[in-house]
Amino acid sequence: MGTVRAYLLSARVTWWLIAVNVAVWCVICAGADPSATWLGCDPADVFARPWTLLTYSLTHSYAVHLAVNCLALAVAGCIVEHIDGPVRALLLYVVCALAGAAAYIGLNMLAGVSYGVLTGASAAILGMMAYAACIAPGRLRLPLALAVALLLVFGLTGDNPGGTAAHFGGTVAGVAVAWITSKDKNC
Repeated sequence: MGTVRAYLLSARVTWWLIAVNVAVWCVICAGADPSATWLGCDPADVFARPWTLLTYSLTHSYAVHLAVNCLALAVAGCIVEHIDGPVRALLLYVVCALAGAAAYIGLNMLAGVSYGVLTGASAAILGMMAYAACIAPGRLRLPLALAVALLLVFGLTGDNPGGTAAHFGGTVAGVAVAWITSKDKNC
């Protein structure tokens, strides 16, 4: 129990990110931006609103989407932040979110269709989980890697190809950052 407590207490940025995600959800629900289009990433509008390459990762389409992402962020974020500290955890979230947006926009361009407005922290979180699976102590690696694999497979079986592209983009970024920055190249 002491280890879990240490992970939870060392995760200030993680709890801050969760709080921001919930606060944005509350603002969206209050009607300030009902479609999340001001913060969501629309590939057709990204040059006019470049901040959405990152802010999409703070918006969510529905309550279950928010709840699942907050739970996953709590797990992955606490591990990453405990091992690497708050600055690297926040930077990892940003890098994985940007990679998710790039993959989403790339798919929209390649397919020649619009998959709509990208919302959700899943790409950033999957990247953090993949990173954590690479850097975490031995007993945590397999469950984290399995969780990432299951979430990616689940995404492939769904009807959200744009979201799946973003998930893969975030995951690849997380693994790449782990491989580049870690002394342990077994990722």
